[in-house]
Amino acid sequence: MAKILSSCVVDNLIYIVEQHNLLAAMHFGRRPGRSTTDSLHLLAKFVTDSWASQESFVTMFFLDVKAAFLSIVISKLLHNLKKVGILNEYIDWYK
Repeated sequence: MAKILSSCVVDNLIYIVEQHNLLAAMHFGRRPGRSTTDSLHLLAKFVTDSWASQESFVTMFFLDVKAAFLSIVISKLLHNLKKVGILNEYIDWYK
């Protein structure tokens, strides 16, 4: 039951974030209609367009951010959620 409820809260938060444009346009994670494949296609297009222009070069680096989410400061996250207008009911869910 907890998994279903948690999934519903996540879906509601995604809806709120999309309605209020709280994520960067190039953010792909867990957004409707934006898959990993879409991000790879965008990356490939950017690289090929840069090569075709012959006026610029492309430098990329990739980071393993898997462990970064384990070290998040929960109080700061909750403060930021409140600051952008997320309802207290959702913020209390994560306390």
